[in-house]
Amino acid sequence: MLKVRVLKIDRPAKRISLSIKRVGADPWMGASARWPQGGLVEGRVTRLADFGAFVEVSPGVEGLVHISELSHQRVRGASDAVRVGQTVQAKVLTVDEEARRMSLSVKQAAEAVAMQNADQAAGETRPDAPPSDGQKPSKKRKIPLKGGLD
Repeated sequence: MLKVRVLKIDRPAKRISLSIKRVGADPWMGASARWPQGGLVEGRVTRLADFGAFVEVSPGVEGLVHISELSHQRVRGASDAVRVGQTVQAKVLTVDEEARRMSLSVKQAAEAVAMQNADQAAGETRPDAPPSDGQKPSKKRKIPLKGGLD
């Protein structure tokens, strides 16, 4: 048994347009709420292109990881960084429900995960440490800077 949705009926031409993909609810409805900008998602690489890799975040929803966002190292082709079928973690850059497009970044996701791990490690070693704002504490200079600045 095959379920389909009737899209259009053209009586004069005696044609019916059917869709297998549109049987269930539209997976793009509410996509920006499910995958907010800056959030981390996990998905499977479905296909590679010259300009990047497509990652399936949910059935029916794919996002593009541009070649510049695949790795910190120079990547000549998407196949240098990822393989089809590989599961990757990516950061959501943008979600456009109307155009059905999602931009992802594997490179920024790796940075975010590394920062979370560093924060957790710092929190475990020093539970009384003040919250970090990402900057190192400044040390008092023993020798003044040239040019008159302290």
